[in-house]
Amino acid sequence: MQKEKRVIKLFTLLSLFTFILSMFVGLTFIKGNNLVAHADVEHNHSSWTVWSNSNSLPTSAGSYYLTTDVTLTQEWGIASGTYNLCLNGHGITQTQEDRVIHITGGTLNLYDCGDTVHYFDIENKMAINVNITEGEGRKSFTGGYITGGHGVGANMGANFYSSGGGVLLEGGLFNMYGGTILGCQASEAFGGGAEVIKGTMSILGGTIMYNKGSGVNVRSNGANGNVSNYLVEAIINNANICYNTMAGVGNHYCYGYAKTTIKNSNIHHNNGNGVQLEPWEASNNNVLCIEDSQIEDNDDWGIRVNDKADVILSGDVIIKRNGDGGVNYGKTFTLDNEGSYIIQENGYQNNNYPNCNVKVPINELIIIGGSLQASTLIGVSMQFTGVFTEENTENFIELFTADDPLTKVVPDEETRGLKIVKHYHDLEYTVDGATITATCKVSTCPITEGLSLTILAPQGELIANGTSYWC
Repeated sequence: MQKEKRVIKLFTLLSLFTFILSMFVGLTFIKGNNLVAHADVEHNHSSWTVWSNSNSLPTSAGSYYLTTDVTLTQEWGIASGTYNLCLNGHGITQTQEDRVIHITGGTLNLYDCGDTVHYFDIENKMAINVNITEGEGRKSFTGGYITGGHGVGANMGANFYSSGGGVLLEGGLFNMYGGTILGCQASEAFGGGAEVIKGTMSILGGTIMYNKGSGVNVRSNGANGNVSNYLVEAIINNANICYNTMAGVGNHYCYGYAKTTIKNSNIHHNNGNGVQLEPWEASNNNVLCIEDSQIEDNDDWGIRVNDKADVILSGDVIIKRNGDGGVNYGKTFTLDNEGSYIIQENGYQNNNYPNCNVKVPINELIIIGGSLQASTLIGVSMQFTGVFTEENTENFIELFTADDPLTKVVPDEETRGLKIVKHYHDLEYTVDGATITATCKVSTCPITEGLSLTILAPQGELIANGTSYWC
């Protein structure tokens, strides 16, 4: 009996140990730009198939991991079934003018658990010569990669030119959990790194960088303008999208319904806008949701959206140091939940709206959907002065500033919202010997708070009404 109790106790301890170990296997660790373990799918290669062919990729659904770099001369097409592929620190390189991966149905789950360091050169702002030896001035990254892809005309119509250099999704699902897509290209602002035309694309880890075109492009054909025919969705979570020649995330040539969600991600140093949604006239139901992310140091706008898409921010969002400005929207702009929003230091190259952080369009408002945290600080620009928040939001006045130093933010007496008005100085002069000091007496003066204008009389002879004076 005693022996039986010991066996039961030992079995219980082993079960507990197995449970705890399984919990740790499920954790997500970040190493460089890549996920080395995955929280959502067990991924330990124990039941996966070794892929050692250096000239092709699997043609049957299943789970595979690379043990060598792969060179392609035509796209890897997936039309049905579920493929799990771990780059395992290796690379997939397209050597012809073709894209790397083309999904028209089924599911591709892309992983990477490698920590190999790779080097590359940059030419015309795009990565080239990926996987060369270390050298002076060369860039590096860690883990597996996809490179060399050229977007070609998509099946949705020849007028879409070339798109989806790295990955094109025209149906089904693409889930990216790790790895780097770089050195791929598409025309205009189409997706050099990845593009979704139909289906759901989820970038749930890894990096998309140094591609020609946008890093990720999200668009829907819409079937001759009928926006109910296709639902296209892109989910970008825990990703790094940077140094692409156009937008980090775009919506180029979209004339159907598309939803783009960006969470826990960093969109930075792209040569166009950080996020750009400008769908065509036939599309009026596009949505951009950004949560707990940073959009910084992009050449143009941090976020640029036309009047066909809604913008919703939530959580902690930082939008800083973007060249043309922070946010330029045309439909609705909502600050949701109890978020902290820092939209500052933008617009340093904007001549029309200098230092522009949020450009509020005529007859539109900033919608405050929750209680903003005290750390929030948002600069506002308007073509004309007036109200820029909805009713009963005057208690948030300390969280907003006017980008134009000759204007200021004040409560609106009628709506109890916030508005921008021009500031007129009421100067008070004091004289101390040869020093005349002018101070604005208005307590809400936006540019002279704690600052006075001092005029020093010149040394020498002064002429006043024909009479000479000496200082």
